[in-house]
Amino acid sequence: MQRHSEFAPIHTILVPFIHDGPGLYALDAARQFDAEITLVGVVVVPEGQSLSTGAVAARAVRRALRIYGKDKRITSKTHVIVSHQPWEELSNLIQDENPDLLCLEFDSHLKALHVTASDVLSRPPCDVALVRGKISGKPKQVLVPVRGRSTC
Repeated sequence: MQRHSEFAPIHTILVPFIHDGPGLYALDAARQFDAEITLVGVVVVPEGQSLSTGAVAARAVRRALRIYGKDKRITSKTHVIVSHQPWEELSNLIQDENPDLLCLEFDSHLKALHVTASDVLSRPPCDVALVRGKISGKPKQVLVPVRGRSTC
């Protein structure tokens, strides 16, 4: 007897929008789905600096999120993560929000969030899509490698 996995449609996608960093290509990829998109602002403060140095950048990120939030499918979080270790805080937020998919730009999001692909994919907070580059137009064919999901 062959087991089939249950199809789980994607209704919600979370995209981190990093100050002076990645987010736009991941947002472009997320827009290809028929799903609600949640943008979360992230400001990375270098170790040794006070978190208050990220206040100006957080205001800039909020302004950008308001602009993108005019799209009716996009919800922008008003709370911006300002952190030395943004991946930990983002993972906690993902646990609370429980999106169907986390959309990250390969390499640039990983570097900005101070994590490796192995860190993200070995203990993902939810299903993860790593996109590379800009998606121009509507894709006609997509190849998606899928790793099995264990249920506990």
